[in-house]
Amino acid sequence: MDAVVLGGTGLVGNLLVQELSKTEHYQRIFLISRKSIDPQSKKISTILIKDLSEIRDLKLQLNEPVFFCCIGSTIKKAGSKDAFRKVDYQAVVDFAELAKQQNVLQLSLVSAKGSDPKSRFFYSQTKGEAEAALLNMNLKSVTIFRPGLLLGDRNESRFFESVAMSIAKVLETVITQDKLKPFVTPAQILAKAMVDDSLVRKSGYKLVDSSEI
Repeated sequence: MDAVVLGGTGLVGNLLVQELSKTEHYQRIFLISRKSIDPQSKKISTILIKDLSEIRDLKLQLNEPVFFCCIGSTIKKAGSKDAFRKVDYQAVVDFAELAKQQNVLQLSLVSAKGSDPKSRFFYSQTKGEAEAALLNMNLKSVTIFRPGLLLGDRNESRFFESVAMSIAKVLETVITQDKLKPFVTPAQILAKAMVDDSLVRKSGYKLVDSSEI
């Protein structure tokens, strides 16, 4: 199979690519990115784009493709609500449109706990709207992962996440992992769960909550 990854330079995406590289089931891994990526394996190729708006119109030649969407931002990092929506909604939808054009076997999306198109919070509302858009595309198979607070080493600093992770690490010493599971998700475990799920042929829609990752 061929894997196509959007958001391969982020926390989850980078770990996902490492997991994909280890499995013999994927012969080629294509990373759609706005910057060059040093390949960690001969399997990996980068499809360079100048802007996320180019995703939908990419021309690819793939064998039994599986798409993985790990792209995500914050309003602070994006600079505005509109810019954030272009990443966490429009780029996700365009990636799914590309997947549909390629007759994708499965699309996996990293969303977020609490995602709901009717949420009062813009972040959760946007994530929920992206999920809903994917479900209306009639793809063969869609798996949506809703992790809790992601634990792992990020390239960029996010103050509130750093504080929350510090608290989570303290709680790990006094609370069992099962009780923490609904609220925090190790990025490495999420990446492996995505690869494992992609190797099981299925159809329809599947939602994986943080407590199940």
